[in-house]
Amino acid sequence: MINFVIQFSLNSVILFSCFTNCCFFKINFNYSVINLNNNQKLQKESKRICTNTRIENLINQLQTLKGSSIEIASVLKELVSCGSQAVPALIEVFENEKEKIIVRRIVARALGQIGSEEAISVLVKAAIKKKSPLYDSAIRALDDSALGLIFLITTNPPQQVYIDIQNAVPLLVKALSHDDENIRSAAAEALSEIGIDARIAIPNLIRLIGNDTRIVQAEAINALGQMGKEGINDLIEAIKHGKISFNFGAIALIQLEKNPNVRDAVERATPFLLDSFRKNRITLENTCDLVYFLYSNGQRRAAEEVLSALENRDEYCISGLQSGGAELALEAATSRGIARQPAICRFSLMRRILWRCR
Repeated sequence: MINFVIQFSLNSVILFSCFTNCCFFKINFNYSVINLNNNQKLQKESKRICTNTRIENLINQLQTLKGSSIEIASVLKELVSCGSQAVPALIEVFENEKEKIIVRRIVARALGQIGSEEAISVLVKAAIKKKSPLYDSAIRALDDSALGLIFLITTNPPQQVYIDIQNAVPLLVKALSHDDENIRSAAAEALSEIGIDARIAIPNLIRLIGNDTRIVQAEAINALGQMGKEGINDLIEAIKHGKISFNFGAIALIQLEKNPNVRDAVERATPFLLDSFRKNRITLENTCDLVYFLYSNGQRRAAEEVLSALENRDEYCISGLQSGGAELALEAATSRGIARQPAICRFSLMRRILWRCR
């Protein structure tokens, strides 16, 4: 009898276990199917979210202003996620003087967060007209993108508005990696205007000095000079450890030597540069830059030592010494005389709007 009870109990446990596992498997399977269906639904929604019809519906929701502020924020987020595709429709609403002001202000925020040149140019139009009912909204919206910040910071005279540096600097640092060299150089100029408060940009500026176009390099060098001695010390360390070439580093130091705020930090690089030359770690291509640097620092004897060691004397280099190395050093540092153009004027749509760019 006891054996029968034990056997019956064991069979019951086994059956219950099997039943439980089967149910668990079924639940897991159903849950997986639900997840798969949800993912497919989300993918379909993401594909339709940026169709022209969807954008039109979203704008209609803003125009009717039905729903809570949370729902309106959700609509705004969707429009921003559509990026440049939504810009023409948003501009049409923003420029429509018959539209409700509150709707146009919400649209201004969307344009600012999208941040494309077309979107920002429309906001700039409103921002340069202080009597415009959308002036304040346009200024606030420009603060949401790198290109908008470039306008606010680099226009001459600068826009008399409060700029949140903690928000602005990361946006501008990110813009230093943009595919468009105009945006990279303009972002560097804006960081230069901010100065030492933008010193988190130092590694990115050094990277541009070592590997970018001459215009971008020139702006990055100028910005680095506004970051104080910390920027110069980091530049020298980057040259020492081969993170950037000596050639580009020397050009940067030549220009920075003219900045009275960092001159003493730059001059401390002289022993390292001479040592690099004497140990043949500098190619002949670089040597002329070293001559300029030494001459502009008043190290005439050292400059002549370097020049006399040149096997193939560069006529440009020699004429520089004869005509006054300091002036030629400055020209070399500004990429052989490239004229600086205001940052915001490098963008075609901005040139059409701003009289100072014409």
